[in-house]
Amino acid sequence: NSDWYKYILIAEFALNTHESPLGHTPYSLLYNQHAHIPDTIVTLLMNDDLPGDVTSYIGRWQTNMDAARTILEENPMCF
Repeated sequence: NSDWYKYILIAEFALNTHESPLGHTPYSLLYNQHAHIPDTIVTLLMNDDLPGDVTSYIGRWQTNMDAARTILEENPMCF
């Protein structure tokens, strides 16, 4: 796929916040704290006042994040 560069930041974020069976993430092991994930990532999708393009962008970002996390769960040794 020639669009891989569009997804690299989402893949990095998904990897760094993916929780191991022991409850650790790469981010938490490196910085000794859990990553701050803004609630707005979730709540923005429920806001009817947002322009359609913003809602669409966030929806695509969330879909891609979910896909990346699914891949990590199915292939725990890939990282």
